[in-house]
Amino acid sequence: MNDTTINHSRRTILKAATIAGIGGATLSLPARAQAPAQHHFDESYDVVIVGSGFGGLAAALQARELGMSVLVVEKMPTFGGNSCLNGSGLAVAGLAEQAKLGIEDSAELYKQDLLKAGRGLGIPELAHAIAYGSKEAYEWVVSHGVKFIDGVYLYGGHSVPRVKLGHRSTGADITIPLREKGEQLGAQFRSRCAMEEILMDNGSAVGIRVLDRHEWQRPGSGVEKRIQAKKGLIIATGGYAADVQFRLLQDPRLDASVGHTNQPGASAQGLKEMLRVGGVGRHLSYIQLGPWCSPDEPGYGNSPDYSPYAGYTHGIAVDVNTGERFMNETGDRTDRANAIIEILKGTPDAYPVLFCDETGHNDPGITPTRRRRIVKSGAVKAFDTLEALAEHYGIPVKPFLAQVERYNAAVLAGDDSEFGKYITNLKPIGKAPFYAQRLSNRIHYTMGGAAIDQNASVLAMADGKPIPGLYAVGEVSSGGHGASRLGGVGTTDPLVMGRIAAKHIASLG
Repeated sequence: MNDTTINHSRRTILKAATIAGIGGATLSLPARAQAPAQHHFDESYDVVIVGSGFGGLAAALQARELGMSVLVVEKMPTFGGNSCLNGSGLAVAGLAEQAKLGIEDSAELYKQDLLKAGRGLGIPELAHAIAYGSKEAYEWVVSHGVKFIDGVYLYGGHSVPRVKLGHRSTGADITIPLREKGEQLGAQFRSRCAMEEILMDNGSAVGIRVLDRHEWQRPGSGVEKRIQAKKGLIIATGGYAADVQFRLLQDPRLDASVGHTNQPGASAQGLKEMLRVGGVGRHLSYIQLGPWCSPDEPGYGNSPDYSPYAGYTHGIAVDVNTGERFMNETGDRTDRANAIIEILKGTPDAYPVLFCDETGHNDPGITPTRRRRIVKSGAVKAFDTLEALAEHYGIPVKPFLAQVERYNAAVLAGDDSEFGKYITNLKPIGKAPFYAQRLSNRIHYTMGGAAIDQNASVLAMADGKPIPGLYAVGEVSSGGHGASRLGGVGTTDPLVMGRIAAKHIASLG
């Protein structure tokens, strides 16, 4: 996918920090009185995992493979969290498939791409863990039944194509096989079970207080239970894009009028609990916008799983005021979203238009069902000619057609001197019908979360050392991405770090 981060000047960050009651870009909530040395538990497991997305599922399956008893709790009625809305793109370096296609890649290049996208704020050790662990994570999920289509894709900000795509282009391509395998190996999964509190004992995380049979739209509903995590507690509750109150504390511009692509349960509750027991937050004011949405459909919609493969890869985006390009269509998410923002600043309703021809529309990364659905919805429209496309959106025809000619010449020459788009193996735009959509940004990913080390241990506000027994993986953690996340790494990160957390817990005996 492709998004943007809203960048802050020092003054803006400090202002937001003052509003939030925090200092700089970190946040820690005051802990309650120390929990009693002895807890009464209703249930006990070696490892307790909160959240059932990529990170939680990877940790659960890995923990069972290492012989530990596991319980996964999920507050929503269904499993998968935001991972189910994911397009299944998994960024991997060093595949034999890449070499066969003549693509030179390495874990080190991947790591450097991560650090570059992070604007210098990414933690090198975490970027290293993600990049160097990507191939093993890919091979591991494949060994457990996850299926990917042939080929590799270029996602925004990556130096080379390295993203594998699930066979149905949905996050469920990964979540369902991992959960089924975990269940086969004896991991326990419980939906409608909301964590209310992390239980501590002498500075160590020892379990959670939950509301079982919880209804997420009714705060406080359910039956209270206390569950022991004898060896480790892993928080994998995702980001806070749907939590308007919390995100306003980080960026006062992101009020309820700003849409998001997340499921409704994407709140900061898990993060706030880690901060309450002494954890430290990192990069909380860096919130990424997705530049591949459409103002013509609500929520996540179909555009995020259509435009990256169709228009952004095979076509171009133009400013409707001028008919000319204004971005590198395969560039960094943040750069693209900022480019869209700049256009809409001057003309608020003049949404840019992204389009491609029939070749792009039929890219194998788009399932036939999604292709039909997005055209039927009206978010993507088909046109017999480029002139008709321009006239429909009010684009000046002559400069528009001239822009298409320049782009096609660049494709034939193999060099996009205007914007530096990766155009290797692409074809000129020309095969009717032509498919177009209007572009808009929506909140997609929160880079901020609990600060972790390379073992996924949550770090303490007091001394920066790991809090014994407490781990965080996936979007609820922070550090590997810095100021902006690359496409496809939102899948790789939790899979890699979820396995690392389970292995570290097992290593402690």
